[in-house]
Amino acid sequence: MSLEPLPVSEFQQNCVDFPNLHATLDSLKGKGIKLGLITNGYGEFQYSNIRGLGIEPYFDLNVISEWEGKDGEITDLLEIIHDLKS
Repeated sequence: MSLEPLPVSEFQQNCVDFPNLHATLDSLKGKGIKLGLITNGYGEFQYSNIRGLGIEPYFDLNVISEWEGKDGEITDLLEIIHDLKS
């Protein structure tokens, strides 16, 4: 096993999801629950990880702090949630 750092461009190809992630999301969507994903970090990096995990279709809304012009502080993320509810 190599301890070499993984190039950022390959990270999404090596994402490992939590056990039962897809089953849980399938169950929630099957019950008609709307889901949103809010994450902080660099936009393209985070988005490629979401795609790498294959979870993008489960969410009605994907918000990445960088693409919203926020720096990822909790107050910024709460502000995003508040704005979306308005």
